[in-house]
Amino acid sequence: FVQYNSYSSTGGNAGSEERLVSAPLSSIGATSVDVNFYWRNENNTTYSAGTYLLEGVQVQYSTDGTTWVDTGDFIPRHDGTLASGVAAWKLKTVTIPSALANSANFYIALKFHSSYGNNCFLDNFTVVKSPITWDGSVWSNTSGPTSADDAIINGDYTIATAFEAKNLTINATKTLTVNPSVKAVNVINNGHILVADNGNFVQTGTFTAGAISTFKVNRISKPVQRLDYISWSSPIKNSTQTLKDFSKGNIDGANHSTLGTLDNRFYKYNNGTFENTPATGTFTPAGQGYHIRTPSDFTTSLTGETFNALFTGVEPNTGLITYSVTGITGNYVFLGNPYPSAISIASFLTANTQTTGTFYIWNSAAKMISNEYTGAENYITLTIAGPNPAGFTPYIPVGQGFFVDRGTNTSNDFVFNDGMRSTAETGTFAKANVADKFWLQMESSSGSKPQMLFAFSADATAGIDNGFDGKKFDNYPNTFYTKISGEKMAIDTHSSFQSLDYFDLFINSDAVKNYTISTVQKEGVFNSGQSIFLKDKTNGVITDLSTSSYSFTSAGTGEENRFLVYFNNSVLATANVVKEEVNIYGNQGVLTVESPREIANVKVYDMSGRLIMNKKGQGKVMKTTISGTTYVLVNVVLADGSSVSKKVKL
Repeated sequence: FVQYNSYSSTGGNAGSEERLVSAPLSSIGATSVDVNFYWRNENNTTYSAGTYLLEGVQVQYSTDGTTWVDTGDFIPRHDGTLASGVAAWKLKTVTIPSALANSANFYIALKFHSSYGNNCFLDNFTVVKSPITWDGSVWSNTSGPTSADDAIINGDYTIATAFEAKNLTINATKTLTVNPSVKAVNVINNGHILVADNGNFVQTGTFTAGAISTFKVNRISKPVQRLDYISWSSPIKNSTQTLKDFSKGNIDGANHSTLGTLDNRFYKYNNGTFENTPATGTFTPAGQGYHIRTPSDFTTSLTGETFNALFTGVEPNTGLITYSVTGITGNYVFLGNPYPSAISIASFLTANTQTTGTFYIWNSAAKMISNEYTGAENYITLTIAGPNPAGFTPYIPVGQGFFVDRGTNTSNDFVFNDGMRSTAETGTFAKANVADKFWLQMESSSGSKPQMLFAFSADATAGIDNGFDGKKFDNYPNTFYTKISGEKMAIDTHSSFQSLDYFDLFINSDAVKNYTISTVQKEGVFNSGQSIFLKDKTNGVITDLSTSSYSFTSAGTGEENRFLVYFNNSVLATANVVKEEVNIYGNQGVLTVESPREIANVKVYDMSGRLIMNKKGQGKVMKTTISGTTYVLVNVVLADGSSVSKKVKL
């Protein structure tokens, strides 16, 4: 705070001046410097004419502390825009000429001038890097702001390159269109912000919305038809936009659809079922998922058409958001990304440990034809092991609704925070090493193409592991899966890969139908020559899926324990010859092997592949106690040389 009184200054009378000089300053790394301070203006008729108009301050700069140059206009004490007799503090900003840009040493001075012994007041003096300004054509520094810079949008700007800023201001009537991304701490929006399709807007501090400002988010769906569904969640805070209005979409300011969605086709989810929610309702609370059918005047063509969604309001959701589970029952909770940016699944799991670690996203590209979803799975399943089907990233995009499996933990609320947010929907999980994995696909003659992810990690077991294994979300036919403790799995993760491991693979068909099983994608050892064998238990046919596919005809309606997936042909190719004859089981830590033929040798491995027992046979029955592990892989060699391997829970 500074008070200048000419009676205390040199001369002590009319026209006296005093210069207040800063310490040496540096502008290294800055292309422009601003001097900011609050100045006490007043409208006093005593000082409103003549030499009294020279009461005020002049900002100066110097490179040596001796020679001073005026910069900016003289700032008077008198302000005729104020009501007579009124005084007010006003923010003043003076930009120092570019001659001082990137300067190792300079000084700033405040040269006060008094007409006749009167007080001048100044407060909150700062010297800062100037905001980087977009004028509608170029940035003031050419390259644009960094995360350490303040930025001002003073002209319409559809960004071509992502940028960050410390504090971001959009001036009145100006529009910032975000794609690919903008990241800022604090935002003042006096104009308009549009987050375009696939754009990400990350703001982690305060958001101040001007009186006539808007904030909108555009999302464009995959091609969909009438009667299809899409899962949505709004990134807008306290929006008054109704679900019905949203369902009409928007293209260039006009409704995409005239009719929108039928009033009885808006849904939430509770207790294992979709429940109707009023079309006149809004997207509340934040973090809620909504299942909305496509407009009733949409195309019925198989090629479909994209739906142009537009979320409207004045302010985005930001900061900590808590989603209450009060009144919600069942294992599955229908949530949604509440932010105008993608969120990391791994970060969500870290903050919400009550889940089983499995996410489900409705796949709007899947088409229901004659009680069968054509194309990929109708639900995308994601765990730390990866996605099923292949190709999806470990991020929840803007506006996307999703399900989480909370198992039996039904009391904890869900939280979202800015630490989950991302400016891109790319990346990998960092929580676990799941390098070895592959995806199989089973294509039906009618067009369905469900996939199954098989993965291996040192942090997983043969049992159900939260975060690694993913149950199937629905029970539609014409699909395939493995089972763990009777649960149907879309993602099955075992411990570190070892060649004696295997999976029983089930199919479920709605009729006698032709199918083809093939490999879609391979990673880790499977992309480096490791074979993937598929054995059809009905006819004994063995196929190396690493190099070819296998076609077959289902037996008919219902489930079939049809296939064996394994990796060591010399060990397991003959397993099923004697598998039905040899009984291997565990009970309270005791392993029992019963065979109609003499047992030559029994080897027991833990699920990391470590040999924990190697015992010669004595007759046709062997019992032994095994401790320290729950699941083991047992390899039994009979006296005639035949062998069988089985995964056993002790």
